[in-house]
Amino acid sequence: MKITIQTIFLALLSLFFAQTYAFGQLYEVSLDERIEKSSLIVEGKVVEAKCYRADNGDIYTANKVELVSILKGDYREKFLTVTTWGGELDGEMQSWTHLLTLDKGDYGVFFLEPTQVPSVPDQNFSTSFDVYAGVQGFLALVQNEAKAWVAHEPFHTYADIETDLYGYIARKAGQILHYVNQGGDEKRSGVRYHFTDIVFNGTEIGFSVYVNSLVGTKSLYKSGLQFGYNPAFFGSNIATSGNLVLALSLPGSYSLSQSNVTSSNVKIEVASSGSLTGLTTIGATEQLLAKGKITIQSIAADPGITYNLAAMQAMSKFYESGTAQVFDTVIVEGDWRPVEQFAPSIDSIRPPVLRAGTDDILRIYGKNFGTSQGSSYVEFTNAYAGITNGVNWIESLATDYNLWSDTKIEVFVPSVAKGGDYTGYAGSGKIRVKVGGSTKTSTESIKVKFGADNRALLDIGATELKRKKVRLIGDFGEDNGYTLYYNQNFKNLGGAVPAFERALCTWIQSSNINFRVKEYADIDQIYQQYACQIILGSLPAGANSSTKAITEKSYYLGCQDASGNVIKGSLKKFDIYFRESANWFVNQVYDPTLPFSYWEANQDLESFSLHELGHAQLLLHVNESNDVMYYEIVTPKRTLHSDDVEGGGYIKGISIIAEPGCSVNPIVPNGDCGLIPTIDIGNQEGLIKLDPNPAYDQISFDSPYKIQEIRVFNSLGAVIYNFSPNELRPVIDVSNINIGFYFAIIKTNNKYYALKFEKI
Repeated sequence: MKITIQTIFLALLSLFFAQTYAFGQLYEVSLDERIEKSSLIVEGKVVEAKCYRADNGDIYTANKVELVSILKGDYREKFLTVTTWGGELDGEMQSWTHLLTLDKGDYGVFFLEPTQVPSVPDQNFSTSFDVYAGVQGFLALVQNEAKAWVAHEPFHTYADIETDLYGYIARKAGQILHYVNQGGDEKRSGVRYHFTDIVFNGTEIGFSVYVNSLVGTKSLYKSGLQFGYNPAFFGSNIATSGNLVLALSLPGSYSLSQSNVTSSNVKIEVASSGSLTGLTTIGATEQLLAKGKITIQSIAADPGITYNLAAMQAMSKFYESGTAQVFDTVIVEGDWRPVEQFAPSIDSIRPPVLRAGTDDILRIYGKNFGTSQGSSYVEFTNAYAGITNGVNWIESLATDYNLWSDTKIEVFVPSVAKGGDYTGYAGSGKIRVKVGGSTKTSTESIKVKFGADNRALLDIGATELKRKKVRLIGDFGEDNGYTLYYNQNFKNLGGAVPAFERALCTWIQSSNINFRVKEYADIDQIYQQYACQIILGSLPAGANSSTKAITEKSYYLGCQDASGNVIKGSLKKFDIYFRESANWFVNQVYDPTLPFSYWEANQDLESFSLHELGHAQLLLHVNESNDVMYYEIVTPKRTLHSDDVEGGGYIKGISIIAEPGCSVNPIVPNGDCGLIPTIDIGNQEGLIKLDPNPAYDQISFDSPYKIQEIRVFNSLGAVIYNFSPNELRPVIDVSNINIGFYFAIIKTNNKYYALKFEKI
């Protein structure tokens, strides 16, 4: 086995810096800070998007937002533009870790500040803004399982958007919400009734009715349920025949009544019967309204349930501002099929351990999934949002399904969500299957070891996005890989270069990534435009102040089949940014007992580098807290977890193989750490002398400076000596070690030197 000096040095680092904690880049920005720092806060919907390239070569996306309301600031137009970093243009894609991406149709609250990037050269797009705090600068307004409108971002879900979001912003901003446009998707009030818990005992159907508000919390004043039915199934006039029996479950002072509208139509009313202070407050979570049962006349007939929504809306009211008001919207859901065996169920999910963005397929076994997929789908726990977010489910692309039958579903584990959402990808946790109005959550959980970067593109003539794998290639670097260089600020920060290259060595020795560091002037001019810069400076606009590092990736999409469809995407280049104003910790040694508060104030550059280099080699976040690619980071982590190692190995595996019919060249693996400026690899200066060599019983070291550390390795990389003499001419005893060749790493004058000697 060939053992390089760099391998020995890495072995030293791996043993010397072994620890159990992690560090990362996604930090929470408080709602207060977002309100304070944003010059404009609006509610709106993305109605159009256009990608464009700035003079510096970066791709941006101009997102045209139709405004619904202004929550802070003054803006008089109906539209504005939100600029996001990255996009697809001229066969190239760019993306940024930790920065916001938007899709047409996205609706929510935007925290904005004047743009710091070049505006789109298109007059159809009005005044441009950047979001404040990256992905946390947009609170998506979506409907939860109960169809209630909630707002969410990676760290929080706001269930009561009227009070906890709109009302809170109004108080902090000292400004009343102002409507710019109403009548679109936005709703200001609504109620949902859910018929569920359907059971059949042979002669009766039992059921429960739940109720919840669709927007914020409301004081329920009155509920009205009216539905038609098949008399052959239930009998006629069920309200007075005794076939329908109801019991009110809602807390508070209410009365319940039932009446026949026709012989096949029944009306049920729940109304306030006492003091208005006794009204029940309903919110985004279901509350039990009533329980009931209906005698069945003929099980062979169809229940024939139909709801009269207009009548129900007229009867459904909430009490606000001293008056009873009708809900804007009424939703009714529920499946009246009387036999439980018709409901979908999950028996098992296999395999229990998978990888996202690969060819790994999750197999879901159960029953009543339906003979065809239709509008049904599978959801995964979102690794991007981790487990801090109440709305943490993502849906696969429609083209990710391999099989859908009544008893078995096969679906690829996604690293890009429905609609091409790159901030949604599968992580460890439970899965859900949605069939019709039923949602079944698995009792078992899967483990997702890593996520590989995929892109979502339309094939020629297709209407649904299809996932495309992304790999490293050898066309954009001098050495059939990628050439890295440092900006001057990074080189000027003492200890930054060796800290970064320790992290680089860790990945090279693990996954053989061909990333080589050079001075920019030494890079062939042909490849300078593709060189990857390691930057200490300001982070891009839209990155919140607590984000300390970020990676930009550009993708090449020129590998196409005969029809013009992309076969696989390729990484064209990447740039890694480190925030200049951060308090970077660059030392090789640190005290593992230092408290969390210390690492909040001081960021470990080696750990951040290790994480961002994972992104650079096409790995996504995971929600496994032991992994380097964990989405949120706490304290230093400089050792790859087995999941990270496997992820790097997967990317290597798909990157070293030539794609048939594709002109791009595979990457050539690199098994050498490359240049480490802090180590005089061959001791060319002759600064350290070792005598005798070969040695029999003793070796002495000679240096003009005190030797601070000596570590000796055997040919397998195992440490056999490890001590700190702090002397000019230390001596070690080698009489008891086996015959063979050994390596010594010597630290003196805060530099490291490597020497080889033979024991005879």
